[in-house]
Amino acid sequence: MNIDFYAASVIILTPQLIYLSYIDLLHYKIHNKSILILFLSFLILSPFYLNIQEIAYRSIFSFAIFFILLLPFSRGLIGGGDVKLLAVIFLWIGVEKALDFYLYLSFFTIFFIFISIIGIIPKLKNNNKTYIPFGPAVSCAAILNFLLHYSN
Repeated sequence: MNIDFYAASVIILTPQLIYLSYIDLLHYKIHNKSILILFLSFLILSPFYLNIQEIAYRSIFSFAIFFILLLPFSRGLIGGGDVKLLAVIFLWIGVEKALDFYLYLSFFTIFFIFISIIGIIPKLKNNNKTYIPFGPAVSCAAILNFLLHYSN
């Protein structure tokens, strides 16, 4: 893996993920336009840093994540935007750093649940369900993942 890919990932993804998180916090929605920008950024950038085999592995892994997450989506446990966001983030991260990302994601998910319970971030109540925006946790975990792997 080329370290320049991680540097480019931080530079390209960080502003997009911050914006996406802000919108998710305000509207509980991750727009397809944001997902498309992340996806197209990967398509444009990856051929410069990754070989075709690595791109293929990441694509297969990302599709697998997408289809696995359709089950919790179908049960209303996760939003459709969150499913698409996670799939595209795993495309950027790849198989080799997926476990690290998952650990960071677990931490940030617990953190955001805690701060929503104490009222620092809003939560939406609708039809006896409570919704907490998941995009900020995914974004923080992805940014941390890229920053830590770029610094190594």
